Amino acid sequence: GEYLILGGGPALLVATRPRFSLKVFEASQVSQDFHPESPAGRLIQKYADRNLRFEFTDPYQSSGGLGASSAQFVLTQAFLDPSMDLLKIYQSYRSLSVNEDRFDRPSGGDVIAQMNGGLTYFHPIQNRVEKAEWLFADLDFSLFKTSQKLATHEHLKDTRDRLVQFQKSDLLK
Repeated sequence: GEYLILGGGPALLVATRPRFSLKVFEASQVSQDFHPESPAGRLIQKYADRNLRFEFTDPYQSSGGLGASSAQFVLTQAFLDPSMDLLKIYQSYRSLSVNEDRFDRPSGGDVIAQMNGGLTYFHPIQNRVEKAEWLFADLDFSLFKTSQKLATHEHLKDTRDRLVQFQKSDLLK
């Protein structure tokens, strides 16, 4: 899904348990659990006039992956501006991501999945987000977390040329 979305194509996304959570407290100064260069860290800097402390809970004990940095952003954005709609949150995430080059930053699919919940069809070029149903009552699926974390933005930098070729290919048509 990550590469299809980056190339402008559609993806089927799923949000599962366990879930991340965020507690926000009034504080004497801004304090956060997030890296200052992450999308959530950059978002908080935009609201530096509000003295808040952000406490993020990762059910995976901060071992990385499974959308933790996206969840930090989604939960922080939802607290700071609860009126913002799903696609605007997605666009805000993309604008605050690692670099301006769209192949050096994550697709934002995690943001859409986490905001919409469950099973979601997402097509970024069409700005289309639809809830989907799991229609297979006798089939289930499992996700397994390994101890290996692949930093998405680093991997995307390393595979940039292949992503550009993929975007130009007939596979997305």
